[in-house]
Amino acid sequence: MEVSKSRFTEGYYKNVQTYLKVFVRWIGGSRRVDRIRRQDIAKFKEHLVARKKRKLTSTTVNHYLSALRQFFEWAEETGRVGENPVAFVKPAKGITRTRDRIVTPEEFTAILAGTKRLHARAALGLIRYCGMRNGEVFNLQWADIDEESGWIKVVHDPPERRTKSAKSRVTLLAEEVRPLLEAWKKIAPSSKWVFTNKDGVRIKNLYKSLGSAIASAGYTDITPYHLRHTFITAMIASGVDPVAVMQMAGHSGLRTTERYTHLRGEHVQAALERAGVVKVPPRGSPKAKKGGPRQPRHSRNSV
Repeated sequence: MEVSKSRFTEGYYKNVQTYLKVFVRWIGGSRRVDRIRRQDIAKFKEHLVARKKRKLTSTTVNHYLSALRQFFEWAEETGRVGENPVAFVKPAKGITRTRDRIVTPEEFTAILAGTKRLHARAALGLIRYCGMRNGEVFNLQWADIDEESGWIKVVHDPPERRTKSAKSRVTLLAEEVRPLLEAWKKIAPSSKWVFTNKDGVRIKNLYKSLGSAIASAGYTDITPYHLRHTFITAMIASGVDPVAVMQMAGHSGLRTTERYTHLRGEHVQAALERAGVVKVPPRGSPKAKKGGPRQPRHSRNSV
C-alpha cells in the first residue's frame, strides 16, 4: 500500500485500500499469500458479480481485479508468490456503462442550466472544456490559472497534489470556462484553492456532487468522466495534433489517446484539408467514368 500511495492519487489509493480489505474479509485473514490460487480469485469475482445488496457494474468488479492484480504483481516481484493468480482470470462482462458516450453541446447546456451551485458549474466546465480529471479539479489553485497565456497548470506535487500520470502538465484554458470561473471567484471564500466550502476548507472530492448535478438534469447515462471523454474526442475530431491532445489530457502514451477517439470521415477530411495535405472528395461524390483521366489519390504533399 505504501508503494501505491507514492504512485497514485489520493482517491484512487483509497479505492485500492477498500478493494483489498473486501478481499481480505472474503478470503479470511489467516490465509497466506502464497496459498491463494487462481481459483480463489475466480470465485471472488463470482461473489462480486452475484452480490445482491448492492449490485456492482462489471466496471467496478474489474476495478477490484485490477487492485488485486497490482498487489500480486508486487508480491511476485518481491518473491512472496511464484505467480500472479489474477493474471489468469478473465475480466467481468455484462453490467457496465458505456465509456464511449459523447455529450452533445445541447446536453451540456442543459446540465449547466440545471446546476445552481456556481462552484459545481465551474468544475463541470473544467472537465468538459479543459479535459481535467476529477482529482485534478479539486487540486487546482488560483495561481495555476494563467488567464493571460490561456493555459492551466495541472500540478503533480506530492503529497498535497498528485496527478494520475505522476507528472505536471498544462492544458488549455478554454474560452467557454472563463465566465464560469469568474462567476465562482466573485463569491468564493478567500483561499489558495479554487474549490472550497463556505468556510474556505478545501473540497477533497467533487465526483459525487457533480454526478448528482448531471443526474438532476435528467441524464442517468452521463458521468463526469464522459465530459472529459468528450473534450478529448472533440480535440481529435477538430484536427488537433494527437501528441498535443495526449499532453493536455495527461495520457502516458498515444495508444491511450487513440482509445478515446471516434473520428468520422468528415472530421478526417476537414482536418486533412486544413493541414493542406490532401483534398479528399466528399462522401457520395460521383466516381470517375471508366476510360476518363485517372485522378491521383494523393497530392505530392501527402504523407
